[in-house]
Amino acid sequence: MSAQYESMVKRMQHGFAARNGLFAALMARNDYIGIKRVLETPYGGFLSNFSHGNQREPQYQPQKVTDGLGEDWEINRVIVKPFASMAATHGTISCLMELQDKYPAELAPESLDNIKQITVEMSGPAYKKGGWEATRPLTSTGAQMSASFAAAVQLLDRQVLPAQFAASQLDRPSIWDLVDKIHCTHNAAFDENATTAWYQQVTVDFHDGKSLKQLVHAPKGIDPPLTNAEILTKWRKTTEGVISEDRKQAIEDLVLTLETLNRAELESLALLLFETTANVID
Repeated sequence: MSAQYESMVKRMQHGFAARNGLFAALMARNDYIGIKRVLETPYGGFLSNFSHGNQREPQYQPQKVTDGLGEDWEINRVIVKPFASMAATHGTISCLMELQDKYPAELAPESLDNIKQITVEMSGPAYKKGGWEATRPLTSTGAQMSASFAAAVQLLDRQVLPAQFAASQLDRPSIWDLVDKIHCTHNAAFDENATTAWYQQVTVDFHDGKSLKQLVHAPKGIDPPLTNAEILTKWRKTTEGVISEDRKQAIEDLVLTLETLNRAELESLALLLFETTANVID
């Protein structure tokens, strides 16, 4: 979470994981020997090391590693995020999206000066991750990890995509006028269980005394998950100004027929992905 201050490395973690997986496979192919009991080795193994100090009995459950092996696929639990910000901010954005749909006049861009205060109620874990007070100067990564900044972006731009976190967009007075009005709070009632931990509630108070309130039990992307069509729309919006339209279409066509591609087509996809892209965060 300290990446919110200045680090650029957070964006590279998935790449590091992919690189390490490939590197491990190449080493194994060349007879390089790793730890043979990497999970269950009592001292230094994955299970003992990452459960150390949890004060549970038993400390870890090795049988869980093979439960449902070959039948239960973790990839089915992988979700696609609709917004280019940290997951704990998504409930806030979803609340505001629903309010914008219900009250288009009150929350139109030209009406935002009428807002007196916005209160965001979050569970403990969400509050710790995204409820901190955003202050200037803020990096792109920090902005993406702030519920108040993400909320301001949704109110002003009506979308939360990578382009909203470009360096040129971070210091907009209109954004910070809203950020200063947004206050995140911890609602202990949302800590009841894993389901309620996704709950968030946003209250928008206006100078004229009017108040709007919206509760979501889970953000868009969690419940409901994105449809294939919505994922495709996100891909198209995210790559605007990043790659050419011809390249975008070529990648899209190949990925959507991935199961039928031959070796030459897979190689062409790799080359398309390898080419230089623009950086909307700059």
